[in-house]
Amino acid sequence: MGEILDSEMQLSEAGKIVADEWAKTAQIRHEVELDTFIVMPNHFHAVVWISARRGDRPVAPTHAVLPAGPRAKSIGSLMAGFKSAVTKRVNEYQNTAGLPFWQRNYYEHVI
Repeated sequence: MGEILDSEMQLSEAGKIVADEWAKTAQIRHEVELDTFIVMPNHFHAVVWISARRGDRPVAPTHAVLPAGPRAKSIGSLMAGFKSAVTKRVNEYQNTAGLPFWQRNYYEHVI
């Protein structure tokens, strides 16, 4: 996603895509408030606030089988959408359709 030169992070085109997609996150996901973030040479750190906004109410499931994938408005769904958008744009830029960009999972830490 870039390299560190003279103690400063210099973003590659992929790193710029990561930063751009992260900046879009709060516009797309209204339950998210962005705090600080940094793109590193081979990973990304961010602090986010996820909260229910006025008008959002949890609703009990109406069917016995829960849907597959991360729960809506969760850190899992946030990261899945973000990583998917970044991967699509990086692959379009590099003409590498279908190649993975991120490691399979992510690490979260509640602060």
